[in-house]
Amino acid sequence: MRYRWYALLLPALIVLFLFYYDVFYSGYIEELYRIEKMYNDHPMEARAVLLKIDPRSLTRKERALYGLLRIKNHSGYDSFTELDSLAEEAIDYYRHAIDSSRLFQLYYFKGKILGEKGFLVRAAVHYRKAQEYAVENDLDTRYLLSSSMGRMYHVKMMREDEKRAKLEALHYAGLLNDSLLLGQALIEMSGYYYGTGDYELCRGVLKQAVRLMPVSDKERLATVYAKLSQTYLSVNRGDSALYYIDRALALTTDRLAVYRYYNRKGDAFLKLGRKDSAEYYFSYSLVSGDIRTQMAAYYDLSGLKEESGDRSGALKYLKLYVAQRDSLDLERKELFFDNLSNIAAYQRAREKADLKESELNRKKITFYRILMGVFFVLSLLVWLSYRNERHRRKLKANIRQKEENIMRALLLQQEAENKLLKEREGKEQAEMERLSLTVEYYKRLNEMMIPFLLRSRNRQGAMHLKEEEWSIIIENTNACFEGFTLRIKAVYPQLTEEEIRFCCLIKMELPISLLSEVYHIARTSISRKKVRLKEKMRIEEMTLDDFIRGF
Repeated sequence: MRYRWYALLLPALIVLFLFYYDVFYSGYIEELYRIEKMYNDHPMEARAVLLKIDPRSLTRKERALYGLLRIKNHSGYDSFTELDSLAEEAIDYYRHAIDSSRLFQLYYFKGKILGEKGFLVRAAVHYRKAQEYAVENDLDTRYLLSSSMGRMYHVKMMREDEKRAKLEALHYAGLLNDSLLLGQALIEMSGYYYGTGDYELCRGVLKQAVRLMPVSDKERLATVYAKLSQTYLSVNRGDSALYYIDRALALTTDRLAVYRYYNRKGDAFLKLGRKDSAEYYFSYSLVSGDIRTQMAAYYDLSGLKEESGDRSGALKYLKLYVAQRDSLDLERKELFFDNLSNIAAYQRAREKADLKESELNRKKITFYRILMGVFFVLSLLVWLSYRNERHRRKLKANIRQKEENIMRALLLQQEAENKLLKEREGKEQAEMERLSLTVEYYKRLNEMMIPFLLRSRNRQGAMHLKEEEWSIIIENTNACFEGFTLRIKAVYPQLTEEEIRFCCLIKMELPISLLSEVYHIARTSISRKKVRLKEKMRIEEMTLDDFIRGF
């Protein structure tokens, strides 16, 4: 018997081993670690090696690392849908693995991608998530995160958040003691001061950045000089603006930047009153091919012509500026709708990919689940065979105990039912007595009130109730029916005093003939009066008499 159970367990153990090997190990994990190290020195080669790996053949752990590497070193040619799907899968894995370092990288780089695509709200959410998982002592990641959030807040014009993030980036750069990072942080900080109109502080941090930046970094230095030129233009200091824009032009080799700097140089000449030179540089920047640079040039040329008295020239350039602006607005709208369509396409592709992956894995998962079920069933059978004899000895005693418990429960149930039946009979008896008293009470009330009303007839036989008599009716009604008028006024404050009196007569269940004599109207008019009062009180699904009787 023992060897038979071992013969059944052995295949199950082999299948479980194969399941573990297939799900948790595929041999790519070491290769992915090697690719991760390659990215620091040879990013292009590492990316080429990574793209050769088929993610469908990877385990869950390997797919998570693969997704992180793809997002960390993405390019503009990568599918946003694919990157987002890989990121979500990796986030889910590392969240369960409680790997804060990997989660920080995933949220940070996904936020960066979303920011590049223009999804600023989603980018902010992911940056905040990255902040939650950032290691306190990892100053490099803290700097990257604060710097990125500062740029995003600048675009969204969230000034206080921008200032806080950029000051944090400056603080972390100082702790790292890296002059290049300090210079970059100062440049970012100047954007905040310029946006808030504090041009003096803006110039101060830019000049400090120039002292920290290496001389070899010509393009970044050119950018700083151009920003300095802009700050001087903002305070109408054309000579200083011209000096710094010339320094920027001397350093840059970027063709588009040259045209932008020429346009700014034209602004500097315009501040100095040298209109011919300003017009020359404005006109020169028109051939840049960049729509924003051309817009600025057209606008400046329009203003220049306006100052010179050439209204036709000013109008011409203004029309060109408006045309360029309309073109830019159209481009922005197209980009916006493209983003909307991309979101919809992403959702469809995501659902399609999930469905496809589910279909691919369903059979495999079902197979392994069946094998796991077989293994547990076999284990259960072994355990049952070991316990069978012991249970058999206790079976009769358990059955006897259960029968006693059942009988005891039946007796208790019978007692409870009898008690409940007695209580119900008592309640029914009390209710019958109460109804009997109520009927008797109504009879006595009517016997008392009807003669009282009949005494109010005059010599001609007409009935006229005085105020004192109405007061007696209301007092009797309140005394007999627990403050009836007070309760009905509280629920229906819109009722008049005359309608309250009418309700009191109905509460006493006076016949309609007597009501018609009290109000000197026909019986049909009494019925209509009841209908109007019922509508005013918004009573539905019952008559007014039934409602007043039960109130």
